[in-house]
Amino acid sequence: MGLPMAINLLKAGFSVIGYDLDPARVMALVERGGKQARSPAEAAALSDLSLSIIMNDTILRDVAMGENGVLKGAQRGHVYCDLSTVSPSMSGEVRANAAEAGVEYLCAKVSGSIDRAESASLTL
Repeated sequence: MGLPMAINLLKAGFSVIGYDLDPARVMALVERGGKQARSPAEAAALSDLSLSIIMNDTILRDVAMGENGVLKGAQRGHVYCDLSTVSPSMSGEVRANAAEAGVEYLCAKVSGSIDRAESASLTL
């Protein structure tokens, strides 16, 4: 979901378990008190809520529904909130797959810049 947002969650007292294809980004989270997951599935298995901000439909499909995706690790009752700006059809596909897995799905598009993420003033 982005390091600035994750840092703000840590500052607010939440536990954050992160995964990113770029290990340096995850290490920056760990250095600030977060925990590292080896995949989106592992992060979901260790939590009650998953948040993601993905750049496009193809990447969201993999992160949400891929072999190591959120829905593979999430237990029934898990909440998956996707903040990505992706197509409505992709959000619908994730929602349908989440429902099959017993996972609650929220599509909450985020608007704002890195500055607004750092200042905890993004708009959902």
